[in-house]
Amino acid sequence: MVKDNNSKYKRFEIEASECDLQIGSRVTPETIIGRDFETGEMIAAGCRGRVASINFNATDHTLIVVVTLEKNL
Repeated sequence: MVKDNNSKYKRFEIEASECDLQIGSRVTPETIIGRDFETGEMIAAGCRGRVASINFNATDHTLIVVVTLEKNL
């Protein structure tokens, strides 16, 4: 998971086999994004916003999930 603190986006890289989110899905701090592809741990969003994109990375068989953060955070 990578986040630029000055960004209006938060990026997650999760295992591709499991994701219940869609583009436009509302995200709260408790929302489960998916399973971290490196550690296998479930990742909670830890932020509020909406899913902006979900892209498949065939090399690692992962999904890159990008959340647009709400301005009030």
